[in-house]
Amino acid sequence: LQAYASGKSILKKAYKERWLNKSRDDLIRDLGNNNASIVEVINTASMKLAKVFIDLNEVLDISTIVIGGGFGAGFSELHARVNFYAKQFLRQGQELNILPAYFDHASSLEGAFLLSQED
Repeated sequence: LQAYASGKSILKKAYKERWLNKSRDDLIRDLGNNNASIVEVINTASMKLAKVFIDLNEVLDISTIVIGGGFGAGFSELHARVNFYAKQFLRQGQELNILPAYFDHASSLEGAFLLSQED
């Protein structure tokens, strides 16, 4: 998931060689301005996340998935799009709730690593 749906990965795909100078806020602004390349990157990442979540639901029979990290937290458009695609892929009668993480950056893989290093 980190390879194609982490904040760094999405920014890199959206802004190509200029991604180091861009932030999540830049991406959200450009998405709001209907920048076609940004919309495509967000839709692709959202669809891939939704497919992975549907597969997890098939194997583990889970009812809720939390999208975390500093990038995903507070990015309501990402959650809305992942939910949109998940609903298209769910089998009839299946349910899956996709929610934003509560602890922002500390909810990411990087955040979990940082927290694990604390004494």
